Amino acid sequence: MLTTREIPTVRPTARRTEHPVFTNLRQAHDDIRRELDVVDGVGRSLLADRRFRREHLSELCAALAFLDVVMPLHAEDEETTLFPELCRLDPRGARVRAAFERVREDHRGHGVLEEMLKVSILRRDAITAGKICLELADTYREHLLHEEETLFPWAEEVLTDRDLLDELAEEMEHRLRDCGLAARRRGR
Repeated sequence: MLTTREIPTVRPTARRTEHPVFTNLRQAHDDIRRELDVVDGVGRSLLADRRFRREHLSELCAALAFLDVVMPLHAEDEETTLFPELCRLDPRGARVRAAFERVREDHRGHGVLEEMLKVSILRRDAITAGKICLELADTYREHLLHEEETLFPWAEEVLTDRDLLDELAEEMEHRLRDCGLAARRRGR
């Protein structure tokens, strides 16, 4: 697994106006973090209570319903829209692809944890569900931070063509519209 040290470090230059591609990716991170906070809180409560209560199920079901939609869309924004262009334009080639393979592995791992959580809920296994909640929240928060501190600044440095960024933004927006989430993302 690559460490942050193995990924090119980009020192932010003077902050220019952020393109909607990056604004939308960061907004998705904020949305995901809010749900991860719920998952984390329920996980802590499950471990303390050692049993499921109605509110645990209610909160987890709502959070998982949201994450079931948003996490795959966000992963697709990164894996099929943003990262291929970054790989194509960055001269470091193999190193770029290796960094994004870590991101893909993280995405797959989060999906596995989410499925394990659902199974533990169905089995009413509060202890296992609580542990998985905490692991999912921790690993996904780490992943988001890695992207924000390393990959997004790198992408902002490499992807400077406004026309290309507009195309990428439209592709991401189309994905959201197909799920009825575009107006929500823009704050409506």
